[in-house]
Amino acid sequence: MAEAYHVVVSPHNYNSTTVGLAATLHVSAAIPKLPDHRVLRELRVAGGGGRGEPLPVDRGYLTVPTGPGLGVELREDVLVRYADREFPARTIPTPRDEGP
Repeated sequence: MAEAYHVVVSPHNYNSTTVGLAATLHVSAAIPKLPDHRVLRELRVAGGGGRGEPLPVDRGYLTVPTGPGLGVELREDVLVRYADREFPARTIPTPRDEGP
């Protein structure tokens, strides 16, 4: 849709997980005339989150994963550290709470 209106699209991946990065890479690969895909996070840190190996970087370029699905294999033993958990309820301050 953007190409039909001569709009440039350049996906960015600031702080996503490896799964999010893999998904964004797949979307980027499907965009015609993509100028670039910006990844602004240390990939060695991002690559380990729930997956065996980080996504390979070759001369500053990431390759779109080619395995089944998004192309990343998840490690459940790592993901369990990020399991959903209950947080204590908290209230949102109102303007009255901030008064003199």
